[in-house]
Amino acid sequence: MEYTEKDLVKIAKRENNTKRNYLVVDPLQGKHIPVVPSKALDLFAALADTFREKYKDEKLLLVGFAETATAIGAQAAITVGADYIQTTREVMVCSPSRGQ
Repeated sequence: MEYTEKDLVKIAKRENNTKRNYLVVDPLQGKHIPVVPSKALDLFAALADTFREKYKDEKLLLVGFAETATAIGAQAAITVGADYIQTTREVMVCSPSRGQ
């Protein structure tokens, strides 16, 4: 599936946050707005396919910045067999086994 900006970017009003009243959200990500799980997983797979096509035969390190990118980055990394790190303080173990 091809995604457009309209599919992937929405502006949401934050409640009880006077420093940052608005937030840019991806409605298919499933982080801030409820989404049918298959739609989120389809998005993650499409991103992984993009990496796979663009970086054939290259060893990849994917980086998920902030909490909102951890699920997308982790799943894309697992799908393409890439290493993965994220910038949150939560400990995540999701680098795929490469038979080493």
